[in-house]
Amino acid sequence: MNIYDIISAYCKDNKISVSTLEKESGLGTGTIYKWKDGGATIDNITKVAQAMGLKASELLERVENG
Repeated sequence: MNIYDIISAYCKDNKISVSTLEKESGLGTGTIYKWKDGGATIDNITKVAQAMGLKASELLERVENG
């Protein structure tokens, strides 16, 4: 799984849209969707992880363990 898949599953489980998570993270609309093909910066990953109640390392570990 890639980072987008992990985040998308989190949003589905928590009944929020990816767009809502982007807003809560201070990111522009469509930013997370673009991560399907990679290109996420550690700063943005950190912002999203914090909005999810995680550390960036925990989010990246979920991606690694798929």
